[in-house]
Amino acid sequence: MTRVLVAGVDTSTQSTKVRITDAATGEQVRFGQAKHPDGTSVNPEFWWEAFTKAAEQAGGLDDVAALAVGGQQHGMVILDKQGNVIRDAMLWNDISSAPQSATLIDKLGAAPAEGDEPDDVTARGKQRWVKAVGSSPANSNSTPPANTTAMVITLMIGSFVAILNQTLMISALPTLMHEFDVPSSTVQWLTTGFMLTNGIMIPITAFLIETFTTRQLFLYAMGIFAE
Repeated sequence: MTRVLVAGVDTSTQSTKVRITDAATGEQVRFGQAKHPDGTSVNPEFWWEAFTKAAEQAGGLDDVAALAVGGQQHGMVILDKQGNVIRDAMLWNDISSAPQSATLIDKLGAAPAEGDEPDDVTARGKQRWVKAVGSSPANSNSTPPANTTAMVITLMIGSFVAILNQTLMISALPTLMHEFDVPSSTVQWLTTGFMLTNGIMIPITAFLIETFTTRQLFLYAMGIFAE
């Protein structure tokens, strides 16, 4: 009687393991393992390469009747509309999204209805983090964002306006003193008020950046300044 073989694939944080087992007895027949790159994010292509190496090391899967696959939890792979990977997968141990997760907990409470708390390892916070900072290509063959040129031009204009904003008032102080016939000690309150506003807005900005996306904040700020 020909024995039936089954295979289990475990793609964990550190490696991919392939175990070929006798379905009747549970005895291990063959085994293969291939490591993953270190870090908290990884190009998903490495997972496929590790699987093919581990399967080859285990003697192949041609004689396997069934295959079961298990993966690490809370890893997030982001695809474009064509199904292409557009940035490295964020693993469960990537806690870049901790601030966004804290905001979610404040809004949803510590234990949502489905029982999965949105802590800094789950996909909820990671999704908000990617939305806030944008997605970067996973490799040189990935499709770049369509609006890259417009984004660079906008950032250049914004940087120019920010520097201009810091220098215009200082240049205008002598004229203001002459036109309004006020001493230097009085007109310097404008500089003090300007710096005080900056000091107040820094902590407020930290709150706003957790509530809105970077793009929204930038457009709102430039719109208010232009008015």
